Amino acid sequence: MVNRTPEKLGDFVRRIRKEKSLSLRDVSKRSARFGKPITPSYISRIENDPTRRVTADRLNALAYGLGVSLDELLACAVGKIPADDADEFSFLFYAVSKSFNVQTVFVMFASMAGVQRIEL
Repeated sequence: MVNRTPEKLGDFVRRIRKEKSLSLRDVSKRSARFGKPITPSYISRIENDPTRRVTADRLNALAYGLGVSLDELLACAVGKIPADDADEFSFLFYAVSKSFNVQTVFVMFASMAGVQRIEL
């Protein structure tokens, strides 16, 4: 893992959304490609509430909505920054050690394996 302060999930979501000139509604519509869309108000709550815990399926939809990789979004969600492919498994074991639920760990592992779409 990289030894620098990780970007918080809400800050990451807002930064990516602004860099890509996406409104909350745009991200919501794009997230619908995964399945059930995330509402604009829920995205706003993610951006503004650093204590908000987001489920794995919502993170997956949000990644689609933002047009970023799921592993990048997951890294922010758990507060770690994977440095490269060699660190992906240590990232996974970190997630397991933090007692994330099985579904979240499955999504992390699938993302690291290159799976583009996950049906949960």
